[in-house]
Amino acid sequence: MLLKNNLCFWDTETSSIDPKTTQILSIGAVIVDPKKLEIIPDSEFYSMVKPEDVARIEAKALEINKLELSILDKQPTIDIVWKNFAKYTEKYRKEKGVWGGPVSCGYNISKFDEVIANRMNERFGINNMFHPTHQLDVMLDILRWRHQEDIKSISFDNMRKYMGMISAGAHNSLQDSKDAAALGIKFLKLYRSIKIRFQDAFSNGNDK
Repeated sequence: MLLKNNLCFWDTETSSIDPKTTQILSIGAVIVDPKKLEIIPDSEFYSMVKPEDVARIEAKALEINKLELSILDKQPTIDIVWKNFAKYTEKYRKEKGVWGGPVSCGYNISKFDEVIANRMNERFGINNMFHPTHQLDVMLDILRWRHQEDIKSISFDNMRKYMGMISAGAHNSLQDSKDAAALGIKFLKLYRSIKIRFQDAFSNGNDK
């Protein structure tokens, strides 16, 4: 899978922290070549979104995302932006059919952005935007290595600092997508450098 399908690292900035009800305020994405493990040139996607219900936007969200209502009010509505995002992912589909879509990737994407994506796809009747089973959540990679690292928090902000990444532009959906891609590429290169034989690992009573 990771040697074939493109990897779509994407992120949303939202009006609240509940993925089941929140409104999308912006979407950003980049595409990573699965063989070269590099961001494909000119593969950026970014759009702000006009809020559907300003009264449901938490003030803290705007503070963190550094978005202004006066600017958001002039942006396209979510139906337009989400359909444009779907067309964007379709552009990087490797082959026709269910299994050719890019792999959905990001930081804490499985419990947040993917929940939002499922809502939007159901709402707008969009199918097969991403690969139906595979997903890459960089936060889970961090979690798997936490046992041997002095990591106080696996929040994206803390991991940027811990890994020595530049924090300028954080909480912008496009920049967060790029940063997640950088971390994802780092881990994928690490995994590809490790040679472990899994075949017959439990044969001959070897279960340790």
